Amino acid sequence: MKILNKMAQTGSITLFLRHSNEYLDFPQLLNAFNGKDSWIIGYNNRLAYLPLNDEDFCWVHTDKSMLDDILQLLIQKYNYGEIVGFFASYLATNIAIEVLIYPYTSKITFGIYVNRKTINNFDVTDFSWYLDKILPIFVRLNIVIESIECIDG
Repeated sequence: MKILNKMAQTGSITLFLRHSNEYLDFPQLLNAFNGKDSWIIGYNNRLAYLPLNDEDFCWVHTDKSMLDDILQLLIQKYNYGEIVGFFASYLATNIAIEVLIYPYTSKITFGIYVNRKTINNFDVTDFSWYLDKILPIFVRLNIVIESIECIDG
């Protein structure tokens, strides 16, 4: 009998913007991921974020009641030129994404592995579901996307 070791599947979407992230209105983008009609920052009434001076992706988890303080910390990280990372969940679902905004580049990456949407009965990430929910934020903010990279692995 042959036993197959199935690895956990993940996906990622990387947006390459026309302009470097240093030209973003970062507080506006952050607020767009904390809207009442789409994504909200946090997952399961918890917040996960990369703290100040983090170089090893050591995520910190805290209570949702700390949201205002964490938003200010994320803005401070952005202003310091650090990688900004936080989790956001799609309103009224248990689906979450990891958002990584890289300083001084034109790259924003969305890690997909928390209750990942898949295509029918296949273990393939349903990228269209995520893009349908992420891209409108950038359109509303007039942020031009040059290219999109989707990876399933």
